[in-house]
Amino acid sequence: QDWTDVTAAYQCCVEIGLVSGAFNVEMKMTSAGPKLIEINARMGGFYLRDWIKEIYGVDLLRCVFMTACGIKPLINKPKPRFQMMGVMCVPSVHAPIFKNTQTYDLIKNLHTMGHIRYNAIEDEIDDVDFDTEEPMCNIAVHAGNVAQAKEKLLNFCTLFHLGTEEYDVNRFLGNFKENMI
Repeated sequence: QDWTDVTAAYQCCVEIGLVSGAFNVEMKMTSAGPKLIEINARMGGFYLRDWIKEIYGVDLLRCVFMTACGIKPLINKPKPRFQMMGVMCVPSVHAPIFKNTQTYDLIKNLHTMGHIRYNAIEDEIDDVDFDTEEPMCNIAVHAGNVAQAKEKLLNFCTLFHLGTEEYDVNRFLGNFKENMI
């Protein structure tokens, strides 16, 4: 595994004095090396805790609380159990899909059965502000490798009409290569 991105994120934090806690480091990997976009003193996106717990079996929030209490969490280098790949859903594109009660219930049932991972911003669809461009949820699939996850996600997005000309899921996933982690 190439740890360039992890090492770069760690070095950025250390250089500005962040040595204990949870930090969200956003970087872009370029041909000239990693480029820092921003660092936030918080955990990353709303679904990442769930993803990491599911993939690696590590609860980052628990680790953050332990660190805040001065307890160093003991984590062996976890191995990923599978690959996970997902898309963000935004109101301008996906509102009609989630306003359809049958489709919404089917998505929730697929999550309950473990076929997909559905992380919503709001607990109830009625609480979603459909007049913004803030993400409303993340839908992900898991598979044995990147190619399988990509195919599974594309199939799901096609079946549920999550991709459109403006929201080209196939293009978004084009950067994920089969030889990735």
